[in-house]
Amino acid sequence: MTVHLQTRGRPRHRDYAFLGGGPEQPWWRAYAEHTAFERPTVLVEAGAAGYRAYLSGIPSARRDAVGTVIRYTVVLDATAEDADLPPEAVLALVSCWLADQAADGCAGAVSRALDAQFPEEEVERLLGATEPAAPAEVRRRVAAAVESLAGPGAGSADRDAPRSWMGDAGAQPARAAFVARVAELVHGTPGRALLLNLVGSADDLRGLLVDGADDGPIAVLAPELGTTWLIDLGRDQGAPLGKAPPSAAMAPPRTAAPSPRIPSPRALAPLMLLAAVTVAVLVPLILLVIPIVALLSR
Repeated sequence: MTVHLQTRGRPRHRDYAFLGGGPEQPWWRAYAEHTAFERPTVLVEAGAAGYRAYLSGIPSARRDAVGTVIRYTVVLDATAEDADLPPEAVLALVSCWLADQAADGCAGAVSRALDAQFPEEEVERLLGATEPAAPAEVRRRVAAAVESLAGPGAGSADRDAPRSWMGDAGAQPARAAFVARVAELVHGTPGRALLLNLVGSADDLRGLLVDGADDGPIAVLAPELGTTWLIDLGRDQGAPLGKAPPSAAMAPPRTAAPSPRIPSPRALAPLMLLAAVTVAVLVPLILLVIPIVALLSR
């Protein structure tokens, strides 16, 4: 398995970089319009050759020179023959990171595990390391952090859930369905499971949805959707998950009152011409009548 970790050091010149080198292709950039990578993001893709995962926005206890929270990004790329990290460990990483986000952004299990393997002095050393052993050391440290996590397990997928769906990241049933989908992906089922933080409705996903695509179904979590329902991306309608009633976010939009029509300049042209002619005729007549009236009144 190819394992990469991105973070930064404390000094200003130690900006964000992959320790020991990064992936050859930044494949996650395909989602740049749908998520801000500095905020919590999860991308898991699976196909015939294996699967790959991207998790970002993971806070560290470390701070930079101006006191800003330093973040981690973990990138995993596994082929069918790779076994450095078992699927259960990757599943634990995803499920624990989702659980950590439910704790109001406080440093959770994933943050503590990475901080234990990447203390400040080791990060500073690895950011400047050029020796060939650096990538292997980073891979070993990330693997140790991931394997220390005790995930809640995959659970079971909801039989009534659609194949492609979108759910609220804050809803526990939606997170459970997401973890169940990730379990399928890391065990060989093609598809995608995505936590995207710039998505507010199914319309925002149209660039990612292609009918008849070979990359399998898609499961999406997004923050603050305001519903515990799963939105069926195949039919653009809600499919119930749990017993919560549909929220106002799922209600059809209200029809706005019609605004008054304003005549176009072309429609007003005849009226303007008539007004101009009227003024041109009446003004001379008024100027002619005034002296006559004044004369007769003497």
